[in-house]
Amino acid sequence: MKITVTILISGLFLIANAGCNGQNNVQPSNNLDPAKVSYQDQKDSTSDNLNFSGFDLTIDYGTNRTYQINFSDTASYKKAFLQDLDGQQVTGTKAFNQLITNFHKFSFDEDTKEDDVVEEVTRSLGVPDQFRTFQLKVMYNNGYEKIYKKRA
Repeated sequence: MKITVTILISGLFLIANAGCNGQNNVQPSNNLDPAKVSYQDQKDSTSDNLNFSGFDLTIDYGTNRTYQINFSDTASYKKAFLQDLDGQQVTGTKAFNQLITNFHKFSFDEDTKEDDVVEEVTRSLGVPDQFRTFQLKVMYNNGYEKIYKKRA
């Protein structure tokens, strides 16, 4: 009788375990502390080291080829938009993360000469420096707004 019960229980265990398909069906704990969770694309971990909160760039290469960035990161508003030379557009978190990576390469500030800013921006973003017009508006964290313009 013991052998029959053991075989029956073993068979039930095998059938029940086969229904799992190798998946771990562990239920998440309800006592997670959200303060301990960290996200890579939060403002605190990505853009606090920038010396500006606004960056609007338009580079015109002629024949309908324009490179454009609209970026704003303030306490109450966060926006990121990127349009490459092929006309492809990226927005939201994906654009924000892509732009932050390039923005950390910048070393200019409001006292940097205009030609040096233009050269650093085109080099850091990897766009050609043979353009028709370059226009950049930067809102620095100290409240100073500066516009850089250059024509070829």
